[in-house]
Amino acid sequence: MLHYKDTNNNPFAFEDNVTPEIIAKVETTHKITLTKITLAEYKALIAPTFTQLRTAKKQEIYGAYNNANQLDIAYMTTTFQADKASQDLIVSVLSAGSVPTGFFWLDKANNQVAMTYAQLQGLSGAILTRNQANFVKFQGLKAKVKLAKTQADLDLIVW
Repeated sequence: MLHYKDTNNNPFAFEDNVTPEIIAKVETTHKITLTKITLAEYKALIAPTFTQLRTAKKQEIYGAYNNANQLDIAYMTTTFQADKASQDLIVSVLSAGSVPTGFFWLDKANNQVAMTYAQLQGLSGAILTRNQANFVKFQGLKAKVKLAKTQADLDLIVW
């Protein structure tokens, strides 16, 4: 592979068998001048900036935070789904202020689990407690990203 840059430090890579005529055509077509550079110089040009690395790390921990908030949750000797749709449905049911006689909630295996209104509030509370702990962790990791000075610092920040 042959590596070039233009006067604005934009990188270009060509197959080894590229001809001088092709290079000249690229220069003419794009109205640029290409200068041959080493592989190390090319890698430096295409490497993400530290700001980009920081942004990517923030996105990574945000994704992990969102995933952690939707994991199944143990409650009342079983495990319930706690994805966004399930959490929204719990809020909707709780907003009614009561549940009818014979009310049940489906656990992760779709077994009917009889629940009172207070027990459904307990399930909601368990999810809230878990999600609040995740939020605190997320905020702490964001602060670490902000304080990071090197890629090695960022690499140490994991969910």
